[in-house]
Amino acid sequence: MQWLLRKLKVNSNRGRTAILGVFWSAGAWGGIYYAYHKYQDSKTKVAFLAPKFGVPPEEHRLAAFRWVQHQGIDRGEMGTTETRADIEDVRRKILRFARGHVLECGIGTGRHNLRQYIINPRLKSLTGIDLVDEALEKAVEHLDAATSGVVDMENNVLDVKPKHVSLIHGDFHKLPFPDNTFDTVVSSFALCSAEDPKRALLEMARVSRNRVLLLEHGLSCWRIMRWLGYLTGAYPDPEHPWTHGCYQDRDILKLCRDCDLTIIRRTSYQYGHVYEILAKHSKKLVNAVDLSINFSGCDPSS
Repeated sequence: MQWLLRKLKVNSNRGRTAILGVFWSAGAWGGIYYAYHKYQDSKTKVAFLAPKFGVPPEEHRLAAFRWVQHQGIDRGEMGTTETRADIEDVRRKILRFARGHVLECGIGTGRHNLRQYIINPRLKSLTGIDLVDEALEKAVEHLDAATSGVVDMENNVLDVKPKHVSLIHGDFHKLPFPDNTFDTVVSSFALCSAEDPKRALLEMARVSRNRVLLLEHGLSCWRIMRWLGYLTGAYPDPEHPWTHGCYQDRDILKLCRDCDLTIIRRTSYQYGHVYEILAKHSKKLVNAVDLSINFSGCDPSS
């Protein structure tokens, strides 16, 4: 850029600012133009699925989600959302705050989280629930691998693994547990695929004593990003529920408010689209402890 300014013989600060403004504006509008045409391409791709490009039938969405999950089981690979933002580090960070008797809703194959639970000295037990039997079968393999992979006699890692691990088939819209069963309830990229996310989150709050950990993606907490997404039609991607079976338009912060959850700490990634949240039910805040976890949050007014 300095070379270009010298070539154009721009010496004044005002001239430099004008040139930089032109390039910035061109880049911004170029991005909007690209996003808009990407959206148009998406509409063309799935036109055969939905003439009006609406919400997919629930049967189709669930079938697409299970197919994608099955492909993940076969490949054992992370999705681009996770690799792009190094979400594995985020998982390690947030799962350190799981403690006591822990439930993870939508645990899937467990390939991302099981090892973090195993090496967490504060866990007494772990229960994972999921609707896909094939995923749970793979989770058993990952559990064995995670246990064998942390053999460290010097640090006694094996002595701190959960005393009891249960992997069960079930629907987290209707959790088969009494109220206040678990010290911590975890949802890791599960609400995006829930048929009724509010009901699912209410169930998580019901069975939790006072701690809900969420790692979810949805609408950005940055207003400028929401505005750009709606302006271009590029986010939420209208193709995504048809091809991946999950929704990108879940308003995670509103869901927490609607479920009477008080957000104690939160931070965000990927321009505000990925949320890391520690929440407690407002009626269970009387005995709340450990509220000093050092998360950095994004300003909801931004």
